[in-house]
Amino acid sequence: MIVWALIPDWISAIATLLGAIAVIWGLNVAKSTYTANRLSAKALRQSSVAEELIVLSHNIEDAIREMRNPLSFAKIGESNDRRAYYQNRFERVLQHNELFKSLREA
Repeated sequence: MIVWALIPDWISAIATLLGAIAVIWGLNVAKSTYTANRLSAKALRQSSVAEELIVLSHNIEDAIREMRNPLSFAKIGESNDRRAYYQNRFERVLQHNELFKSLREA
């Protein structure tokens, strides 16, 4: 059996100090790990948003090319009808409305 009265006070003080140092060190390690994980998650989110925007920009480019294609504006028998021309163009824009909506939301 250990008699605690025989252990000097300075040993107890050193043990308390070492315990406090270990807690502080552990908190610093936890903080650095948390910061690294937060930065990693932020970078991952930014890269996924950038990837989505790149794909969306290519889809928008294709949609604009399709809307501006001069060969597909007029249907047979409507080559001189201006109203049909604009109606076809409007319908073409409406086909890609969801694509432009997703671009506005991004």
